[in-house]
Amino acid sequence: MSESNRALLSHYVTDVTGNVFALKNLPEEVAAVLFAYYSRSNDGLRENLIKLISEGDLAISSPADNAEEGEPLAGAQEKARAFHEKWVVGYGHGSVAEHAVVKLAAENVSILASKLIEDCRLASYTEKSTRYVAFDPSKAMYPEDIMASPVADVYRDAIKRLMNAYVDMQAPVIEQIKERIPRTEKQSPRAYEAACKSTACDTLRYLLPAATHTNIGLTINARSLETLIGKLLSQPLIEGQQLGEQIKREAVKVIPTLLKYADRNEYRASLHCAKPARTAAPVAVPPGQSGVCVLEPYFDEEQALTLIGLRSGVTRPAGEGVAALLAGRGLHDAPPRSFERISLTFEIVMDYGAYRDIQRHRMATLVTDNLTPALGYERPRDLEAFGLEGIFVRLMEQAHEAHDAIAKAGFPSEAAYVLPLAYRVRTLFTANLRELFHFIELRSSRQGHPSYRKIAQQVWDETNRIYPSIAEHIRVNRNQYSLTRPAS
Repeated sequence: MSESNRALLSHYVTDVTGNVFALKNLPEEVAAVLFAYYSRSNDGLRENLIKLISEGDLAISSPADNAEEGEPLAGAQEKARAFHEKWVVGYGHGSVAEHAVVKLAAENVSILASKLIEDCRLASYTEKSTRYVAFDPSKAMYPEDIMASPVADVYRDAIKRLMNAYVDMQAPVIEQIKERIPRTEKQSPRAYEAACKSTACDTLRYLLPAATHTNIGLTINARSLETLIGKLLSQPLIEGQQLGEQIKREAVKVIPTLLKYADRNEYRASLHCAKPARTAAPVAVPPGQSGVCVLEPYFDEEQALTLIGLRSGVTRPAGEGVAALLAGRGLHDAPPRSFERISLTFEIVMDYGAYRDIQRHRMATLVTDNLTPALGYERPRDLEAFGLEGIFVRLMEQAHEAHDAIAKAGFPSEAAYVLPLAYRVRTLFTANLRELFHFIELRSSRQGHPSYRKIAQQVWDETNRIYPSIAEHIRVNRNQYSLTRPAS
């Protein structure tokens, strides 16, 4: 390899000679086409990169010479776009698009709309925390169509009441937490203050309306992004449609060719029109309660163990087989993949704040009802202990009344904005046993929010009822904590 080629490649790959190397400083569409060439070329990726540049009628020069204009890759980008037009767009070889990855930030998005974005499973998300950040009461979604309607004041007042209560209760709740749980000698003042504030935020997040603004960081490949944009553009919430347009507008600046067919899909839109407010009547969780229940059908334990491969004619007790298979599993080790052969479907009724976190489990399938007041709301025990339950109940009832008035005025989707995170939602949660190990161990851990810790514990209870010889090896944390994060 010539020295000039080495100099060029050193800017785009981490190793110019080794068998394993990483790409850097490459436009996403160029990176995608380079991986696609693997199936159509005898040459390696680095050789194909040099060809892409040289065949673009550009002299191979140091990238630093034209750093501002990015000239060395201009021809390569054009060739990559031509390739995608032919093979990805024209012939439907969509897997090529999975090599192009986009990192996006979506800010000042309502919590309600954030769930639409995070419904895309093949992506990575980071979202603003309700525990470590006190949310700004001035930042919430005010839909233009509602603000121009006769129910504008109803909507505005509902959001204002909840946000004001969220702010006004912070100081007294923190003080009462401190009175109940004094700082110990082992706790630093700073850590203790942070733990008390986090516990207060965990309690008061039940007041936040679904209209509250949040921020989301999103890393996603082009193939999944095309699907996400289409889903956003095809659902009834106006904010969701606007997000679809905004995401597409910004993403095409990075991967213009690969999002050609990202558009509204009439079939998807028709599914929203046909979807009832509820996926079905409650199956097992008692009305007016949160809870978890396994839905039939499912394999019995003997069948499940056979499918996992623990029995296979072996006469030793089932529990011994499981123990042998999971022996030596570390804190961060997943069980063997054979545990994916068995899945359970749970009916889960939980507050929307808990759903906000549980939805982000990528290996689970969730089918969720629309957020409505129909299932009632959670009452955080701390507010009752602090003498604030009366105020809380009144706020919940007023939010319910505002929701009904807004829905009756012709805004059924937007009415959910005024419902606080305390209101319950129902989802059907399907996960294989391998994912249940991860879900239960993560979501029942000390650092989890009390509401979804309870859900994870109940998921373990149901799993244990069906498959006790497996559930006993899931490290469920059943402890209760006065502070929702360690104060050390």
